[in-house]
Amino acid sequence: MSAEQTTIGELLGRRSLGGGAPRNAVLARLEKYSPRQGWATLAFLMLTLLIVADSINAAEWVDMSGMTAIMIWSALAGLALAKAPGRWFALIPAGMAMGGAAVAWQAASQVEGASVAARFAEMFDRLAVWWDAATGGGISIDLLPFFIAMLSIGWTVGFLSAWFIFRRDNVWVAVVLLGTAILTNLSFLPDAFGVRFFIFVFLAMLLVVRVSVVQRHERWKRLGIGFSAATGWMTLHATAWLCVAVLIIALALPLRVYTNPTVAEIWTTARTPVAAAEGFFSRMFSALPTKKDLPGRFFGKWLPFIGGISFGGEPAAWATTEYPSYWLSQTYNYYTPKGWIATDTDLLEIGPDALPPARSDGMKRETRDQTMQVGFETDRMLVGGAFDWVDRPGTAEALAPRKFTVYMNDSAVDAEFPAEVQELAVNIRRAAAGMDAARAQTAISRILPGDMIIVEAREDSSGVVEAVTIQRKAPPFPDLVALNFASRTVENERYALTSYVSLASDDDLRGAAAEYDAFISDHYLQIPSSLPDRARDLAERVAGGADNPLDKALAVRDYLRSDEFTFSRDVDPPPADADGVDWFLFDSKTGYSDYYASAMAVMLRAVGV
Repeated sequence: MSAEQTTIGELLGRRSLGGGAPRNAVLARLEKYSPRQGWATLAFLMLTLLIVADSINAAEWVDMSGMTAIMIWSALAGLALAKAPGRWFALIPAGMAMGGAAVAWQAASQVEGASVAARFAEMFDRLAVWWDAATGGGISIDLLPFFIAMLSIGWTVGFLSAWFIFRRDNVWVAVVLLGTAILTNLSFLPDAFGVRFFIFVFLAMLLVVRVSVVQRHERWKRLGIGFSAATGWMTLHATAWLCVAVLIIALALPLRVYTNPTVAEIWTTARTPVAAAEGFFSRMFSALPTKKDLPGRFFGKWLPFIGGISFGGEPAAWATTEYPSYWLSQTYNYYTPKGWIATDTDLLEIGPDALPPARSDGMKRETRDQTMQVGFETDRMLVGGAFDWVDRPGTAEALAPRKFTVYMNDSAVDAEFPAEVQELAVNIRRAAAGMDAARAQTAISRILPGDMIIVEAREDSSGVVEAVTIQRKAPPFPDLVALNFASRTVENERYALTSYVSLASDDDLRGAAAEYDAFISDHYLQIPSSLPDRARDLAERVAGGADNPLDKALAVRDYLRSDEFTFSRDVDPPPADADGVDWFLFDSKTGYSDYYASAMAVMLRAVGV
């Protein structure tokens, strides 16, 4: 068949399959709006998009209703704008604006409201709350922003894939974007989901070959070379079987991972920005469920209330010690309704040649030698008791004194201060009203207690002080809340350490003072003013009758161990508008260690422990 001959099949495949002029007006109109690369190219792209969408839907991170539709419509929009007249810098933003409207409509359908306007208002309110948490170092358990982000990524990937294929004959942008999307999603899922990647590879290879055949036919036409439309389909047929053979061989080959230490170190350094993004992701999308079995858990600066977690069942760590204890990875001092935050710290060098951090004696503590090995790679150190020494270099994080910003014309934030600082804030406003920063600092310094200093006095545009930040002085003995190695340990690598452990008896603890210094009170008696009264009342009923901290702690422990509560790792996260501890104590009554420990800590703080 020559280039002048044509069939209906070739018309539907466009001239790239050897086409010629259309025979009637209907076919002429069809040709005008048909992709130059052929409808088969669009079909292969759609199939590739569908497998990516299916991998996201199957993960069930959230109810991803609309992801498949979004990706299909994004490809159609990309095709339409690729054929539209105009420059790329106008058409691509137009396509992204279309996507924004489609995503907003889908997201609004996920929230409750009496009308469309009410649903949109609720959506924007929740996004505003999420943004405040994101920019203010807080925690969010609202998954609506994640839903919006996933749909936005779906539209962007689908639109740009279609645009570059049908506007630029560039299939590799689509392959890279879609491959990155599906690999990123599958990396957080169990191996059983991996079959979708092989299907994706198969479809992506067919798409690449299809576009390559189209380009080759276009070139032959320009050169006046005759060819048969069947050559394209024969090539695809052969490619399909080759793909199947390659994938079968790949699946059958044994997998062995070789790791070069130098390359691994370079990789660890290079992915530092990614690790920072992971920290942001963990605190802002914390309610996402864990899909893969974890070898163990090490903790960052945030401990959000999350949903279900899953462990592989293998031991995570082994300790050799004469003193049984809980093994510390990270201490959290600041409670929020969405979880815990480890606040600012100062770094101290530790290691075999470093002096141990200053410590208080007279606490019935003695040193004990210990060894520890962890069953997975990490840079976090586990320590049983108070840290004293370790056989390799690293850093210890000492809790920094808490800062309090007093706004001269707004007392709303005072509710989150300790009672002593609330009274001080009233006096600061009275003493420094209408002054400039210099005079205000002088006036305030006269009324500050001896353990506090002025950090900053900030003026407004008129030169009058608008906010004053004060801070406790650092304690003489640092409160170590986290320990990190200078380099990551390998799996099952041992390290030796010395801990400073308590030998106090129950009678000793019952006689311990219940009055705490201001540094301890600032950090470890803090609870937000938003904590529901019923949680405070429950703490008082359970532990209020005891006259010492130990018996109050035992009363709360026994209550949480009662039949009122059920231990389970398969739980839903708290609702977006709930306090995590209140929700656990009164609504779900089901959870794992994060929930039990949080409930105990908050209840004890509520009764002054």
